[in-house]
Amino acid sequence: MNYPLEVDPVSEDRMEIFVKSDSGAVLTGKRRTGRKRLLDDLREFLIERFPEKHIVPIKERSDIESVLKSPFPEDSIVLIYGISDFPDWENVVRNNTTGRVTVYYGQDLCHQVPACLKSVINDYI
Repeated sequence: MNYPLEVDPVSEDRMEIFVKSDSGAVLTGKRRTGRKRLLDDLREFLIERFPEKHIVPIKERSDIESVLKSPFPEDSIVLIYGISDFPDWENVVRNNTTGRVTVYYGQDLCHQVPACLKSVINDYI
C-alpha cells in the first residue's frame, strides 16, 4: 500500500465533527505541528466544504484593519490564527456584524500542542 509522504495531523472526520459542533468546541492538533498548520488545514477544509461562505483569515494583528473595512456578511466564518495577538477579538467581531459569525481561533494548550476553539457570535439573532 502506498502512503503519502505527509499524513494530515487532523483527519477530515475530526474536522467535520468540530465544524458541526456547538460553540465552545475544541479541536486539537498533532504535537509539534503548530497552530498555523492546524488553522491552515481547517481553512482549506472550510473552503472545500462551504464554498458559499465568506471566510476571513486573520493571521496577524495588522490584518484586522483591512478586514474591518466593511461589515462581515451574515453567516461569515472568521479564522484568528493567534488569539494572544488579538485579545479584544470578540468585541471587534461583534461590533462589525449584525448577523451570525462563527469564529475559529488558534491557541496553544500546552507544550507544543496546537488547538483551535470555536465561538459563535450573535447566535441569538
